[in-house]
Amino acid sequence: MHYKKTTDERKNRNRLYAIRALGLVLFCAVLYLVLCVILNYGALLLEYLKISGKSIFQNIDSQPLENHWSFNPEYLVNPPRPIPVGLILAISVVLSFFWGWKIIKKTERFWETIAIDYRPDEIDGTSRWSTDKEIAQILTPIEKARLDTREKSGLILAEDAERYYVDTSTVNTLVIGKTRSGKGQGFVLPSIRQAALSIEKASLVVVDPKGENLENTYALLSSSGYRIWMINYRNPMVGMGYNNLYAIIREFKKQMVVEEFNRDFSKCAEMISELSYMHTMNAKSDPIWPESAMALLSAMIFYLLDVGFQNGEIDKLNMYTVKTFFLDKGTREVKTPSGQTLTELDLLMQALPLESHARQFYATSRFAEGEMRSSINATLSSNLALYADTGLAKMTGTTEVDFSGLSSDIPTALFLIIPDDKKSRHKLVAITIKQLYTELVDLAMEQARQRLPRRVMIIADEIAQMPPFPNLDEMLSVSLGRNIMWSLYIQSFAQLNKVYGDNETRIIRDAMTNFVYILSSDPSTNKEFSDMLGSGTKQFMTHSGEHGSFLESDNAQSHVKGRPLLLPDELNRLKEWEIIIKIDRHFPIRTIRTPFYKLGLPVIPINEMGISLRDTSRESYLMKYEVNRHRDATISDNESTQQTANHDLYKTMSTKKNPDELGVLIKTITLSPSFSAALDAENYEKAILVAQELNDFGTINQEEFQSICKIIADDNQK
Repeated sequence: MHYKKTTDERKNRNRLYAIRALGLVLFCAVLYLVLCVILNYGALLLEYLKISGKSIFQNIDSQPLENHWSFNPEYLVNPPRPIPVGLILAISVVLSFFWGWKIIKKTERFWETIAIDYRPDEIDGTSRWSTDKEIAQILTPIEKARLDTREKSGLILAEDAERYYVDTSTVNTLVIGKTRSGKGQGFVLPSIRQAALSIEKASLVVVDPKGENLENTYALLSSSGYRIWMINYRNPMVGMGYNNLYAIIREFKKQMVVEEFNRDFSKCAEMISELSYMHTMNAKSDPIWPESAMALLSAMIFYLLDVGFQNGEIDKLNMYTVKTFFLDKGTREVKTPSGQTLTELDLLMQALPLESHARQFYATSRFAEGEMRSSINATLSSNLALYADTGLAKMTGTTEVDFSGLSSDIPTALFLIIPDDKKSRHKLVAITIKQLYTELVDLAMEQARQRLPRRVMIIADEIAQMPPFPNLDEMLSVSLGRNIMWSLYIQSFAQLNKVYGDNETRIIRDAMTNFVYILSSDPSTNKEFSDMLGSGTKQFMTHSGEHGSFLESDNAQSHVKGRPLLLPDELNRLKEWEIIIKIDRHFPIRTIRTPFYKLGLPVIPINEMGISLRDTSRESYLMKYEVNRHRDATISDNESTQQTANHDLYKTMSTKKNPDELGVLIKTITLSPSFSAALDAENYEKAILVAQELNDFGTINQEEFQSICKIIADDNQK
C-alpha cells in the first residue's frame, strides 16, 4: 500500500482537527442554550408559585407571566433573574470537555469518514463489525421470554440482554471450538432448546459424546411433545436396537418379493459396498488391503442375504452373524486331491453362479494367495472384532428405530451416544448417520416438492473424530434442498483437513453459510479465520522530532493502513463465552453467549429415564447360515474332507485320476448334504435329481451337472 503524500496527510489531519473543534463548539453552544432555558425560565416559573398549598393557576397573574414567558433573546445575555451568564457559560464549557469529547471519541468512525479523503486505490479493507441494527436485519430477533412464540426453529447465533438472534433459514453451519471451550453449553444445547420451544418443531439428530446433551434436554424435549430415541454406542445394553443391515435387508426383500419379475439388485449392491467401505477403510494403509477386505465383506453379506431369505430368517441377519460366519467358514480349510488348499468359504463362493453378486465381489479377494490373502483376512477380522462385544451384538441384532419417523407428524429427537474411550465404535455412528441421511433423501424424493415435510437438524458434534463420511461434500449440498440442515462441530480446520483431505475440506467449507468461532489453539485455524473476518482501514498518527515536539503540528503525520478486525493472537484471547460469527454476505458479528446451565433446567441421568436393560439370548440375534432348503450353499458343520473321501464313488474316481471330474464330485458332495446322503445310500437316481435341483438353482452349472451324470452313469455300468 502507498501512503498519501505529506501535503495530503497534513490536509486530512487539519480537517479532522477542525471538524472535531467545530463539534465541541456546537456541543457547547447547544448546552448553553439548554442551561439558559432550564435556569432562567425555571426560576421565572418558580417565582409565580405560591407556597400556600393552593393550586398554582389560581395564584398566577396571567399578564405578567405571559409577558415574561415569551422567548426573549435578551435573556441569553441579560437574564430576568440574577443568574450570571458567565456561570452558565463556564458550566457549559466544562461539561462540553467532559461529555462532548467522549461523544466525539465514540463517533470516531463518523468523524474520520468526513475528515479523511480516502482514494479508492489506498483503501486497504472495508470490513467492520455488524451493528445492532444490522444484526436484527440479518437474523430473527426473539425475546428471551417469548421463545415459544416463534414459528420456525433454527440456530441461535447471537444474543443481547433481552433477545436471541436466530438464523431460521435452512443453512449449514461450521462451529470451531477446542475441547472444553463451551460448544455444548454455548451452541448445542441452546439449539436443541430453541427447536423444542418453536411452533414448527424440527426433528433432531444429535451426535452426543457421553450422553450429556440428552441428559440436559430430556425433560425439556419430553414436555415439548418430542419422541426421544437413543442409540447408545457407549453402553449398548441400555438404549434402542439398531441393525445397520436393516435397510439393506429391506431393499433385498423388496427385490425378491415385490419386484419378483423385474429384480434389480444394483441399489442393494451399492448399499452393501458403502457399508463395507465404512467398516474397512483405512487412509493410512496401502489401498489394496482395505479394498480387498471390503470386497470380501460385501461378498459375505450378499451371500448371507440369499441364505437368510431361503431359510426364512433374513430379518435376523446382522453384522454379528457376518463376523461369526467369516470366522467359521473363512478359516476352515479343505484340501483337494490335486493338493490345492481351499477354505470352506472358497467352496461356497465357487458354487455360486458366475453372475452372482456375492461371487463377483469375492473374486477380488480370491485372486490373492498366501501371505497376501492372510493379510486381507486379518484386516477384515480386526475390522469386525468390535462385534464380539456382547452388548453391541445384542444392540445390532434388532431394529427399534425407523428413520422415516424423523419427518413424521411427531417431532423426534435421535441421540447417538458415542464413547470417548472406544474410538473403534465411532465408525458405527458414521454408518448410522450416513444411512439415515440416505433414507431421508429417498423419502424427500417421494414428496411433491422433493422436500421433507418436517425439517431435520443434524447436530454432528466432534465429526472430525469419526471416520470420514463417503461423499460428505455432496451430502451437505443436497441436504438443504431436502429440508435437512447440518451443524458440524470441529476443533480446528487442521483436524478437518486430516480426515477429509485438502480438496474435500475446501468443498465442505464452501457448503457452509455460517462460521462460528469459539476458541482454537491451532495457529493455522486462527490465521485462516482472521483472514475470513477481513480488514478495516484505519488512520493513525506518527510524530517525529525531539522530546516534547509532538505538540507541534508540523511533526505529526497521518497514515492510512489496513488492520484485521482480529489478529490471530487476539482470537486466541477471546473472553469466556465471547464468540465471533461470520455469515456469508454480511459483516462479522461479535457477541456474548449465556451458557445453558444458567437457565437452571433439570438434568435427568440416563439411568433414571426408565430405559430397561437389554436381555436377549444369542439365538435371537444369530441367524442360521446353513442352507436347509433345496439349494445348499453352505457346508454342514459335521462334514469334513475325510467324510468326502469315504464315498465309494470318490474312491473309484480317485483311481481314474481325472482331476476335473474329481473336483466337480468333491465340490458337489461338500456343498450338498442331500447329494452326499444319496451317494451313501447308493441311490444314484436320487443323486441325479438332487444334482438337477442344484443346477436349476445355479449352485452348479450345466457342464458340472453333465459331469456328475457321466460319473454316476460310468459307475453304474461297472
